[in-house]
This record gives sequence, structure tokens and C-alpha cells, in this order.
Amino acid sequence: YNIEADMSGAKRKNLHLSYDTNSNSLLIEAHKEAIHKDSNKNFNGKYIHTEREYGNCFRTVPLANDVEIDSIMASYRDGVLAVSIPRNPKKMDMVDKSLGLIEIPLL
Repeated sequence: YNIEADMSGAKRKNLHLSYDTNSNSLLIEAHKEAIHKDSNKNFNGKYIHTEREYGNCFRTVPLANDVEIDSIMASYRDGVLAVSIPRNPKKMDMVDKSLGLIEIPLL
């Protein structure tokens, strides 16, 4: 599987990926914070208009039972999250469900 997600505005440190062995799902969590300031300033040099944007994003991507958990790779560049999840049809239903959530590091 190859998954790409537009995560513009989210910082690498605010992205969290994991694989849930109980539901065979990739879990993507992100927190976004942004401050937008108008270029217009008053006579004191202070901004006239400022907006703050905050938000959380949660996505669950269901997958088949043939995932190579130890080989999952993820990277984050230019606002795009890319996840590569190798498959092995010979491993169907052989994922150890007791592992629970497995953290996926970002490269």
C-alpha cells in the first residue's frame, strides 16, 4: 500500500502515526497551529488583524491482514505525508493481535 495525505500546516513534531493490530488499521493523528497576520499595521507598528487557527485531524485507514508491520515506512516533506506499507499475501491472518498499537517513526 502507498498512502499520501496532504497535511499542510502541520509540523513534523505534531504528526503521530501508528498501526493497530486489533483492527488492521493505520492511524494518522495531526495537530495544526497557525497564526496569520495582515500586512497592514497601525501607526504604532502593531498588526490590525491577526487570526489564529488550531485544529486536530484523525484518520483511520483500514487495511487487509497481509501487512508487513516491521517494514512500514513514513516520511513527511513539503506538507505531504507519505506512508509505504509492504504486503505479503502469505501472512494473511498471521498478525499478532496482542501487539496492540505499534508506533511508526517518521523519516
